[in-house]
Amino acid sequence: MSAPPYTPRGWRNLDPVARGLMSARFLRSMAQGALVVDFVLYLKALGWGAAPIGLLLGATGLVGAAMLLAAGVLSDRFGRRPFLMGYQLASAVGALAVVVFPHSWVLVLTAVLLGYGRGANGAAGPFAPVEQAWLAASVRPTGRSQAFSLNAALGFFGMGLGTLIGSAVPLFARFLPGPTAYEPLFVLNLVAALVTTWMIGRLQEAPRRGAGRADVPRPAARQRRRPCRRNPRRCRPPAAAPLALSPLAPLPRRPPPPRPRVPRPLSAGPARQPPYGDARTSR
Repeated sequence: MSAPPYTPRGWRNLDPVARGLMSARFLRSMAQGALVVDFVLYLKALGWGAAPIGLLLGATGLVGAAMLLAAGVLSDRFGRRPFLMGYQLASAVGALAVVVFPHSWVLVLTAVLLGYGRGANGAAGPFAPVEQAWLAASVRPTGRSQAFSLNAALGFFGMGLGTLIGSAVPLFARFLPGPTAYEPLFVLNLVAALVTTWMIGRLQEAPRRGAGRADVPRPAARQRRRPCRRNPRRCRPPAAAPLALSPLAPLPRRPPPPRPRVPRPLSAGPARQPPYGDARTSR
């Protein structure tokens, strides 16, 4: 029996892809936890009211949901690593833009696309299903439950550490006046995004099983579908197949036993009349 992944031996036995994804989730969750505490306070320090803050957070959720639907379809075709690296690079550029160009439109654009202020437990934003699918492919089926448990635990642990870092804003306010006291949190997001980009870039994605199906030429595909077109009954299950598998289906009837064949008697022909004047009939 293999050691659990949360032990040192089990951690070493994990696939390098699984270890890299879990480590990246831990660093990402720390950066997200810091902004969960202080992002709304940062907007309030900039002079935002309750209505603009609510509209911004609502737009962030809607855009994230739309990108979430498209990420799963595109990742099955183009792979997982490009999407995760693109998200991490976008996070680094967004955090740097907020620090260097603290304008309202820059803050709105980065918050809507990157999901600032949401507690995602270290998930990769709208590409969380992509990350989960890659993690499942790098772990044995017998150890997936333990691996996913450890992955979620690292996310919660990182979020807790991030919230502790976010509580240090009053200390930053001693040296940075006004809203600039919140800028070290965006610097933390910048550093975490750069480190996770480097970690994900080192991982190797295994070729998927269905990657070569799109390369099949059309004539060959049409030729394989010809038997179904000529005789559709060969490609379709019988209509009674689902009913036959049901427990309420009637039992099949047994054929009646064959009847015994009785030989027919040979006919003796018409009865012969005795001649007139026979001695037996004349008496």
